Amino acid sequence: MYCKNCGKEVADGTKFCPDCGQPIENGNSTGQAMNQHLENAQNKLDDIAENMKKKEIEVSGKKFNMLEIITFGSTILTVIACFLPFISMGYYSVSLMDAGKDAIIFIILAGATSVLAYVAQDLAALCAAIVTLVYLIVELSDINSALSGMANLGIGAYLMIVAVAGLIIGTLLVYINNKKHN
Repeated sequence: MYCKNCGKEVADGTKFCPDCGQPIENGNSTGQAMNQHLENAQNKLDDIAENMKKKEIEVSGKKFNMLEIITFGSTILTVIACFLPFISMGYYSVSLMDAGKDAIIFIILAGATSVLAYVAQDLAALCAAIVTLVYLIVELSDINSALSGMANLGIGAYLMIVAVAGLIIGTLLVYINNKKHN
């Protein structure tokens, strides 16, 4: 069984938690343990989001919290990734800018995510980040199927993966943090 208060494992039949002293409820220990683990994970995510929102950096008189910096930084990385080699075949490499509209779509999606996050449209920003992720997955899948293993991913592709992950993490933490406070 697990203590509902602190999450520590306690022996079956224990009346009080040896760590925190709270009474232990008897019942379905597996179900209680799962619920406790989920609750602990949610609390840790809430704490991470809250701590990151409290940390601020001042740029030109405007304060930005770490969640905003993650989102904006990821947008900048997305733009940079569009100019770097996305795939390479031997000595030949192609960036997303060389490929045409794909780079523009990534830049628009990442920019929209940052703007929506900045104007406190948290759910819309998260959705835009998810659309960016889906577009990246489709892009990588198309490359894999079209070139059937003849090409390698370049630094631009890896940077884009990191940038999109940053967009998802930043907007998800903002959404979680603001949902907790509303």
